[in-house]
Amino acid sequence: GLDYYWGWGDKPKDHAQARVYFEQAADQGDALGQYLLGEMYRKGEGGEEDHAQARKWFQEAANQGHGGAQYYLGVMYKNGEGGLEENHAQARKWFQEAADQGVTDAQLFLDVMNRQGVGNVSGGAAVVPTA
Repeated sequence: GLDYYWGWGDKPKDHAQARVYFEQAADQGDALGQYLLGEMYRKGEGGEEDHAQARKWFQEAANQGHGGAQYYLGVMYKNGEGGLEENHAQARKWFQEAADQGVTDAQLFLDVMNRQGVGNVSGGAAVVPTA
């Protein structure tokens, strides 16, 4: 799928074909395939934009520990996207998971949330990145 996504080697850049391969990998439980398929749905690459499908695949990959998927799931909870209710506590949870893996964007979001006092599950004690 990556060959078609980027147009590597002798493969033409073809997002629709890449999406087919990522879907096959995602259906087989591959976390990277699930994450990349979620990205394609989020951006509308290779087909229609569909934030509910993006959320579904980010959730699958996040549950397997994929840091990028954890970050985007946090974004979706923060903004109430993909059929999710806005939920800062859940956003914080997923940003923390991603930050623990060194995802710098998640660390930045946590810092902003800490400064604003948003999403503190314990009612005041801020959670900070441990990576």
